[in-house]
Amino acid sequence: MANMKKIALFNFVFFFVFNISNAQIYDFSVRNETYTPLEKSTSVTNNEVWKNLEYSIPIGFDFPFYDKLIDSLHTQGGVTLMVDNIDGHPSTRVFSAFIPILKKIVDLGFLEGESLSDISYLLEGVEGSRIFKIEWRNVGIDSEIFNGTGASFFNIQIWLHESDGSIEFRYGDSRFDNPVDSNPSSVTIGLIGNFNSGLETFDEFMLLHGDPTNPFLYYLGYYPNYYELSLDFYPPDGTVYTFNRSSVSTEDIRQLSSDFEIQPNPALDFISLKTKNDINSIQSVSIYNSTGALVKIVESDYDLIKVSHLNPGMYHLSILTDQGLATKRFVKM
Repeated sequence: MANMKKIALFNFVFFFVFNISNAQIYDFSVRNETYTPLEKSTSVTNNEVWKNLEYSIPIGFDFPFYDKLIDSLHTQGGVTLMVDNIDGHPSTRVFSAFIPILKKIVDLGFLEGESLSDISYLLEGVEGSRIFKIEWRNVGIDSEIFNGTGASFFNIQIWLHESDGSIEFRYGDSRFDNPVDSNPSSVTIGLIGNFNSGLETFDEFMLLHGDPTNPFLYYLGYYPNYYELSLDFYPPDGTVYTFNRSSVSTEDIRQLSSDFEIQPNPALDFISLKTKNDINSIQSVSIYNSTGALVKIVESDYDLIKVSHLNPGMYHLSILTDQGLATKRFVKM
């Protein structure tokens, strides 16, 4: 059975622009399913040796991604797929992206002049329920190939579902020869919406963290600390991560938030989260400081949350429940 977790795309940061009427919630699940390479797909590489490959791919239908409908995907030398202004100057570039893994890739046979890696895509199904699929098959890691330190490879697919806007990251066979170069112990996977590379701001940034067979999906409130959140190691063969799209209204958030109370407030050492509902309905509590940095995740003992280690100031709580998202704030003395 899929392990279902929800993450709220809600930004508490004072300095970031966020429209709560566009808030969204993604249900996240992980399961294991036999990885099957694409067949009769259209090759991007066409059996040619490649490196630093830049290309654009049509999806074949309008796909909802954050606040936009997109019809194509772009990449610039890695597995990350981007939309929006990917060609702008770095100081002004704004884009959204799928991040199945944050690695710079190369053809495994580049140095020998023989192509051993392929990138291809496929559109399947009938109108209204089509699935766009793209695969990176047996691709190598740039730093290893050119440093001569190994021949690590991995297989990844992304599936985009027309019917419900869901996104799947699928992981196949992999091998890592050199932890220093391929760094399987620091695997960055997630989604990002409307990232401004000059200002280092964004609407949403979600990253997986911890055990890849049962990861936690974090909402990141502050861009520079993204490297602190990653998987412990590369997802095993057959792992499927699914992001299911739904929506939540401002009124839903406000109504649920009114059911919660923080005591004491201001607080010194501990806070207690009180609710009119069953406290067992809480899935997790995320605490952000006034700059938007995630400072604490709580997954139990909500009636006694330690805050003595936090610096004095204003803090925001994102309370994830079975009914949706609630938000509260408190002052640490």
